[in-house]
Amino acid sequence: MLVYFASEARISSVSAGKCDPRDASSVIARFDCGRFEWELVVADEAGDTYDEGAYNQSGMCGGGYTDCSCDLVDAYTLDASKDFVPTDNGDGTWNWYWDLYGYNQATYGGCTSGTCEGTGETETQNPTVAMYQGFDQNEYIGCTY
Repeated sequence: MLVYFASEARISSVSAGKCDPRDASSVIARFDCGRFEWELVVADEAGDTYDEGAYNQSGMCGGGYTDCSCDLVDAYTLDASKDFVPTDNGDGTWNWYWDLYGYNQATYGGCTSGTCEGTGETETQNPTVAMYQGFDQNEYIGCTY
């Protein structure tokens, strides 16, 4: 695998073999309310790696309230997650990035109808996505066979 840094004009590592990139990231820390910090790492089938660094995304704690039907909504956690997206450039090189999915804090409002109108609550989840994390068009994997 060749990892090129066009802006720095240097080669990070070289090996013969297949170079389909894969996500070799690891969890650095898991915090309360589903927040994760990952060390984002890409690797090829030969085992060569490139470390993109630490990235984090917030999860969400929700529940713990009485809804509009007077039912208690149990507390719960929604974890942050990530998707690795390799892109075949069609010329023997690959780019890559991660999309990190998470949540802002839930918002709560009063009930305007139902058995618990005036005392119950509604909850709205607020998902977020941080797209193209770790992407640099001048950074790519190239194959030598």
